[in-house]
Amino acid sequence: MGSISKNVAAASVRIVIGNDEREVKSLREARGFLREHRAGALADFIMSDLDPASPVALVAFRNKLEMVRAAL
Repeated sequence: MGSISKNVAAASVRIVIGNDEREVKSLREARGFLREHRAGALADFIMSDLDPASPVALVAFRNKLEMVRAAL
């Protein structure tokens, strides 16, 4: 009849900037990685509407980063 789905948090996601890549396990690590590459404003923009308490926040961060990358 129906199905039940639940959001499962990603344990980590891989972020690539230029030749550098990092496996991050939190939004804080993701923001830090972007700041290392002088992209702090981009990190703030991407995180502006994310709920850090959400179990899928890290995946949403990566997806928004990929959308920005595709737009450029």
